[in-house]
Amino acid sequence: MKEKFKDIDINNEKVNRIINCALEEFSKNKFEKASTNNIVKAANVSRGLMYHYFKDKQELFEFLIDFSITIVVKEFKERFDWSDKDLLNRFKQVAEIKLELFFRYPYLIDFYVKAVDEALINELKNSERLKNAGIHKQFYMENIDRSKFKDDIDVDKAINVIRLTLKKNNEENESRLKSGEVLDTEEIFKEYNDYIEFFRKVFYK
Repeated sequence: MKEKFKDIDINNEKVNRIINCALEEFSKNKFEKASTNNIVKAANVSRGLMYHYFKDKQELFEFLIDFSITIVVKEFKERFDWSDKDLLNRFKQVAEIKLELFFRYPYLIDFYVKAVDEALINELKNSERLKNAGIHKQFYMENIDRSKFKDDIDVDKAINVIRLTLKKNNEENESRLKSGEVLDTEEIFKEYNDYIEFFRKVFYK
């Protein structure tokens, strides 16, 4: 976390509400159209309280960039087993990490991907931190045992099919959860594992 943000207590209930509501607002709108009025209203806090922590919209946005990168990279670095070379096992790991993050910060991944992939953080473009922020792409590209795939399979195309299918499945479940629908996490993972085992039969030896 950047030095200027180190005193912000992310475990404070009101601060946490500001963070979650701001992540949603910036995920749904470009910076210019994002509204601090919407954020304070959704978070049920005063404008004065928000500006006590963040002097303006720009600083709030910069905090969210720093916060999202810190949280996502920390979770993956601490919990992801890079020694497992089985691509499908890696997808399962990622699903578990992302789902847990989702329940804590429903719009964190949306904001993170938007900020990183759409180059909204140009000032960090060449920094080591942004290279680390691309960790979400490394898990299916680095140190994978490609020999597990059938010999007549185009591995790159197979990986793309798997990635896009599971991404769609994740997006559908996240959309249902954001709408307020109560989903059984065990059912979510069962459905996800069914896809994993299907791909294992179709693409693996």
